[in-house]
Amino acid sequence: MADINIRSALITKPWYSPGAVARNLWDLRRYPVLPLFILMIVLVIPAIFAELIAPYDPLENSLRDRLLPPFWMDGGSTDHFLGTDKTGRDILTRLIYGSRVSVIIASISIMVGGVIGVGLGI
Repeated sequence: MADINIRSALITKPWYSPGAVARNLWDLRRYPVLPLFILMIVLVIPAIFAELIAPYDPLENSLRDRLLPPFWMDGGSTDHFLGTDKTGRDILTRLIYGSRVSVIIASISIMVGGVIGVGLGI
């Protein structure tokens, strides 16, 4: 009886077949690939290419455009997607430039934690 189970296990496809690997990569219970992919697109790539992506200068004031609401609210426009603050600076641009600090601090903390963890582990 045990001999039949071993043979049937050998006949089945291995777990590392290309289809199985593709299915396992998107299985969020095992590998968090999709959330990491979303974080890369939403946070890291705009932080790296902020000069190319950001529509305005983050420090430029425009008192004429102050306190504009986001584009989906009444009075909002697509010129400033997330609106402006009380000095007329574009909020989307400031978020993109502000994400640089978050990415740098996260990278440094991961490196320091990795160095300390590897040092303690060895």
